[in-house]
Formats: sequence, C-alpha cells, structure tokens
Amino acid sequence: MPVSLSQVQAFYQAYARRDVAAVLDFVTVDVEWRVLGPVEVLPFCGHRRGKAAVAEYFTLLIPTRFSVRRLEPEDMVVDGDSAASFSKVTSVENVTGRVLTYHCAHFVDFRDGKVISIRVIADSFSVVEQLSSVQIRMDLPSGIPEDFGWVPA
Repeated sequence: MPVSLSQVQAFYQAYARRDVAAVLDFVTVDVEWRVLGPVEVLPFCGHRRGKAAVAEYFTLLIPTRFSVRRLEPEDMVVDGDSAASFSKVTSVENVTGRVLTYHCAHFVDFRDGKVISIRVIADSFSVVEQLSSVQIRMDLPSGIPEDFGWVPA
C-alpha cells in the first residue's frame, strides 16, 4: 500500500519539531540518510545509515553549528511510496547568532509507512554566502546575457 499524505506530513512535522524520538519511529533500522553539501562547512552533511546515525544527526551534528528554528515545506508531492518536498529553513548560527535562511529539497522513500531513505539537497551555496558575509559571484561564459538565468554545471 502506498504511503499516505497524512503519514508524510506527520513525518515532516516530527522532523520540523526536531522530535528525535518521533523521527526514529518513522525510520527503518537500516535507513539511508544522505545530506548533500560541503561537509567541511556543514558538518551534518554526508551519508549515514541506521537509527543511531539519524539520532546523532539531530542531537549532535546539527547542534554543533546551528539551531534550526523553522522548517517550512512550501511544496510537497507524494507518489506511491515516495515523497518530495521543497522547504524553507531558518537557522541560527550558534557562535555568531546570525540568522540564516535557505531552501532545501527532500526526497524520501517509504516502505510499509517507514522511511527507508532520505536525500536532502540544501542550497549550501546560499548558506556559505551567508556564513562568509560575502556574495559569491560566478562569471557567465561569454555570449550569455546577465538575465539569462544560467546556472553553472
């Protein structure tokens, strides 16, 4: 039976509240947890496996650098046993108290109502810009107008 929208929403609500016990109830013992991004800058990025690693993600890795204040799903799609969301995250950097706002995408696979894998793609480019207080500019290849919307590969 496919995962229901209410199950997916309940998982995201637990995730957004940082309710570790509730999140762990939603994941399988061998869950694959991947957060893409620069591990050197964002220590919670990387690949983890299992409930203990997910607990560490919420209780140790994220809190070493940030306090997540809000996770607001803006768009969500549920199809069969998969869900995808595009969310806005608001965090506070622990050392400076600086407020960071960025977007991330979650791709979640379920089996029997439990999360078997999650892939998170954060706008780490924006986070690095905000952390360094420097706007990162990438020059466009010649011949492409400024307003073209080109994104480097």
